[in-house]
Amino acid sequence: MTYIIEKEFCCYCGINMDNLPEGVTYTKDHLVPKCKGGNDSIENKKTCCSDCNSEKGSRNLKQYLLFLNKEYNKLKQHELNYSQALKSLIYKIEIKIFNAEYWLYYTQTAGIKLYRNQQTYNQWKY
Repeated sequence: MTYIIEKEFCCYCGINMDNLPEGVTYTKDHLVPKCKGGNDSIENKKTCCSDCNSEKGSRNLKQYLLFLNKEYNKLKQHELNYSQALKSLIYKIEIKIFNAEYWLYYTQTAGIKLYRNQQTYNQWKY
């Protein structure tokens, strides 16, 4: 039997954990936050950089997507004044939105395995 080893990349921004910028650390993120009924299963914990983890906070994935889309729309308003740094930031948010949508789909299809119990699952269902 072979096992797939999860690569050490942030599940949101995709940064390689071996090449983290100074001040950024390796963390594990709960896709469904523990305060919102998430469990400690391996399916619910994903590799994440400390920047993305603190940005997500205790938001569930749907709330995190709303936050990212709001930030994205703010940046897109400055479209005429695009600098290279702004383009890079917009690209990074686009990646986070794509990955957060993927993990939201994952939590919806994986369903009950990510929650402590059925009652909590129904309470925080997306």
